[in-house]
Amino acid sequence: MRTMNAIITSKKTWLTLLLLAGFAPFAYWQRTPVLTWYYVRELAVAYQENRDECARRVVSLDEAAVPRVLSGLHNPDALVCGNMTHALVLLGKRWGVTDPRSQRLLQCIHDQYSGYSPAGREKALLFLTRFLQQDGPRPLPLNMTKLVSDVLLQADKSDEVRAASLLLAAELVECVPPGQWVDVCREMAERGMRDKHAGTRIAAVQMLLRAPMRNERILYEKAITLLSDKEPAVRRAAVVALASASEFVREEALLARLHDEDIEVQYLCEIALAKRGLTSEEVEMARDISDKNPATRMRVLHRICRMPDLNLAAWLRQLSHDPVPAVRAAAVRAAGEHPQIDLTERLREIAEQDPSEAVRLNARYYLAQRATNLARESYP
Repeated sequence: MRTMNAIITSKKTWLTLLLLAGFAPFAYWQRTPVLTWYYVRELAVAYQENRDECARRVVSLDEAAVPRVLSGLHNPDALVCGNMTHALVLLGKRWGVTDPRSQRLLQCIHDQYSGYSPAGREKALLFLTRFLQQDGPRPLPLNMTKLVSDVLLQADKSDEVRAASLLLAAELVECVPPGQWVDVCREMAERGMRDKHAGTRIAAVQMLLRAPMRNERILYEKAITLLSDKEPAVRRAAVVALASASEFVREEALLARLHDEDIEVQYLCEIALAKRGLTSEEVEMARDISDKNPATRMRVLHRICRMPDLNLAAWLRQLSHDPVPAVRAAAVRAAGEHPQIDLTERLREIAEQDPSEAVRLNARYYLAQRATNLARESYP
């Protein structure tokens, strides 16, 4: 009996070993799909403190993880989509822009984009933006930029991802041959500056910081209105974008921001004016000349006359447009008292068009006085 039991036990052991031996190749074959399912599932529910670790596990599976990661972009949950995008960014960095695997990844996003959830579409655009920011050849290969531009054109039709679209457009315009996408980016930026969402207006004005867009006079003129935007973050972005555009944006457009209710806007405006060559004393004068109190603006006239290195004509011209007649009249008088400054054309304009009769009379008086002085100099 014991012998029989031993024989039966031995047969079961061998049968188990045979089954395990037969199952082992199958288990090894299914190892990557099982790990992919498990790692992506962990990543989907990860939070900030463990997201990076979960994403790196997914990335360790390389290209095998891509289909399941991209399927996560169909999820309506923005957290899930953000976690999936984190893994995509790590994969993009691992491969680089010239790797064939990157090309295949972009192709998959291109083909699936319209099926993603709203959150998934936004995160896909942000991933493409991060991908284009990587080091690589410029311009990028046509087959790569074609895929990205197709996705961008789809995204541009949707208001809900307009901010992300503008961020992607700003990167794309610097990754293509010179001149390409400038017209499209201009139109996108114009629409974005009128958008109801502050984030979209910020993304639109930041387009002006891109080298291919720095000759877009129309955009700069439209962006000036954002200096008075109701949102401080938009005003900050506008000051930064317009700081270097002295060819299209005069200093006068920035002066009011020296009194902005947001301290950071004031600081950025000071930096912008200094970048344009104004000294610290001139910045303080600019602050006074744009003060709401006309008496403070009037005091500028007493200061500028004591500064020989100052561009007196520019400051007097600015004051000659002041909304208060008394300030304009004082500016006219100062222009007349400094014959080395030729503001004849501006004085003629004031003499003919100023809404205040007193200011017009002042301008006519100093024009006549100037003409008399010139006549005397001609006949010694």
